[in-house]
Amino acid sequence: DKGHRVCLDGVRYRDLQLLEPRRLDIDAIKVLWEPALIIESDEVLKRLARRIAQAAPAKVILCRLDSRIAIDLGRSLGISLFQGRCVERLLHDDRRRRRGMRLKRVLVEDT
Repeated sequence: DKGHRVCLDGVRYRDLQLLEPRRLDIDAIKVLWEPALIIESDEVLKRLARRIAQAAPAKVILCRLDSRIAIDLGRSLGISLFQGRCVERLLHDDRRRRRGMRLKRVLVEDT
């Protein structure tokens, strides 16, 4: 009633396969990035992607990302929400690039 939302935080990808998010009636799930996901079998990744689809991908956040590979793998699983140092670094680099482009435009217009 007060507008609060419930997020299940710190879920390991192996545990996600055991949960039924719709039965829990939660608003979001934060799944921890684990490098072990990179070496998982295709079957495990397919099961995980199905579970994410069942949970509603808009509710799943892959967190503690440390590399671009984590984002790419998350996207292949159907995840579109990410959190972590890697995301912050990408956003910072993008802001710096955009500022540089703006400055370049200003310099070109002034000459």
